[in-house]
Amino acid sequence: MEKVKQGTFYEYLLQEAVKATGKTKLTRELMKKTVFTVFFSENETTSRLMQKRKEIFRDLFPNVMRLFELIKSQQHRTLALLLQNIESEIFLNRIARRIARERPDLPIFTIHDSIVTTVGNETYVKMIMR
Repeated sequence: MEKVKQGTFYEYLLQEAVKATGKTKLTRELMKKTVFTVFFSENETTSRLMQKRKEIFRDLFPNVMRLFELIKSQQHRTLALLLQNIESEIFLNRIARRIARERPDLPIFTIHDSIVTTVGNETYVKMIMR
């Protein structure tokens, strides 16, 4: 959780994957693909590449991987839907609603996990998001 909060999760995953595999040509972009593979693919896959990506994640976060596999066991889209619901709860029902209540004149636009506002209001919006 700390790595996610600090914005260094992919870098951490990359560093640990290099340690585990000895492969120095791994990239941050590959780590993002690894996370998306873990989150959104079916538990069982015939793709060796997908399985390798999942192994990297499983080695680092075995409990998280077990939980994700359990959530996806009946329908692999369940995790994606759950994450989308959490995201909309946070951004629409909490952050945007609070901003609208406190500053009804402030224009904001939500785009997935982001909020856009007018110049000069970034600090306020960022404070509410944190």
